[in-house]
Amino acid sequence: MSPSLPLELLLVAGAGGMALRVALRQPVRRESQENPGLALRALTLLLAAFGLALWAAGQWPLLRQALAASAGLLAVAAWWRARPDYGRRRRWPPGSLGIGQSLDAIGQRRFYVEQCQRFGPVFKMSQFGRPVVCILGLERGARLLAEHGHALAGATLPHHRLIPRGFLRYMHAETHKAVAPLFRATFSSIALDQLAPTVRDCYRRALARLAADSAAGPEGVNARPYLERAVLESLLWLLYGLVPGDPRGERLARLIEELQPGHPGGPGWRRRTRAALTGIAAIMQEIKDGWAAGTAVPPAALHSLVESVPEAIENPTYSWNFAMISRIAYGDLTGLNDWLFKMCCDHAWALDAVRRGAEAHPPMPPDSESGETDPAVRIVMETLRLEQSEFLYRKVARPIEFEGFVLPRGWLIRLLIQESHRDPAVFSDPDRFDPERFVRRKYTRVEYAPFGADAHGCMGYRLAHLLGKTLVEELAGYDCRVVSDGPLERGNRHRHHWRPSANLRVTMTPRATA
Repeated sequence: MSPSLPLELLLVAGAGGMALRVALRQPVRRESQENPGLALRALTLLLAAFGLALWAAGQWPLLRQALAASAGLLAVAAWWRARPDYGRRRRWPPGSLGIGQSLDAIGQRRFYVEQCQRFGPVFKMSQFGRPVVCILGLERGARLLAEHGHALAGATLPHHRLIPRGFLRYMHAETHKAVAPLFRATFSSIALDQLAPTVRDCYRRALARLAADSAAGPEGVNARPYLERAVLESLLWLLYGLVPGDPRGERLARLIEELQPGHPGGPGWRRRTRAALTGIAAIMQEIKDGWAAGTAVPPAALHSLVESVPEAIENPTYSWNFAMISRIAYGDLTGLNDWLFKMCCDHAWALDAVRRGAEAHPPMPPDSESGETDPAVRIVMETLRLEQSEFLYRKVARPIEFEGFVLPRGWLIRLLIQESHRDPAVFSDPDRFDPERFVRRKYTRVEYAPFGADAHGCMGYRLAHLLGKTLVEELAGYDCRVVSDGPLERGNRHRHHWRPSANLRVTMTPRATA
């Protein structure tokens, strides 16, 4: 036996143990369960590589020694890079760049809060190997964007590259200045007061079906599909002017759901996405042709866009952006509705104020994001504070210095919006659900910013308030009982949001017959 064999085995065992600990983390196990085919292919490849390495090591002792040394060096390098003070001489922020921390950020709900408590409001971590600087505090984040906006770029996703001139959120600054005002005007011009009654009908029908189905047995039902349908019907009406039941709306809904803006990309995804975007633009043209033929024109977003730019549907920069915005709005608003339903189930007392004040308030929420007097909108705002406004990403295009630290080129920046909304210096008892806090005082943009912190912020806050307010007011007409629930969930990517459990089951009874 070679004298060096025990050392070689020790090096390989150490590196293998580190890899095994990573493989057993919850996000990795969950990814394997959700994508068993991919997990099987990866495992097969690893086993084949391991078997080949064993065979080669047995044939050539020098190769075995080289492999063992390489495994040991990789393990030491990973440990060294994961040290919290790694990069201190280069004035990098504190915090670990280890893969374990990256996975903890996905699986642990309080990860960012605990890292802030340990390292301060500016710290580093990694997202599957890519360094990220996390920044706590809306004032601090706004100052970074104001002072160093010229050195920052959008942290793009693959769908950005499919759209000519790019997706609106990630456009180059000069292009964004030219295109964003048009879209901002398009969404701000939606006549919500005229369109709101149909939105209410969508929610009223969805909740009536939910209540009727929940009465079929004691096991309760999952509310998510009903909320998804209400959101989709509302958006087809508000954005495209299609009433529920319009066959064009059904075709459009299928194409919108085909879009996957968070997908990592690939030839198949690009082919499907282009086909869906082209199909949506064709339906938009059908709608426009209907207007020319004398069809009634509702004051929806598409009509405003075409009025401003008559050739917008033929231009993919506008029509494909409009389609992708529709898809992202559908996902975000469904997520908000999911959380509103959960909050109203868990804090049923909050609906008492809505029942008492339903007749005293106008049907539409005001443009102000704070100082709210409408009890339903206060519930929406508090839900947005606690959930569904989690982060804002930017990419460092040129090295910058901020608060004594150097942020290198190519790193990501994650502004911690949700954690900033839990600042006890701003929000007393910050983890408690308390809609009344928005009556007691007004909050500035650097204290409460659920819709973004700069010029690339969300343009759909009026839609979020309308749909959220409508859901809350309609829920006030029911008594809801939670039959079963489970732990909160999230996807396996750092950009995914936390969401209520898919195991949440409820029964709902109209209050008139309760």
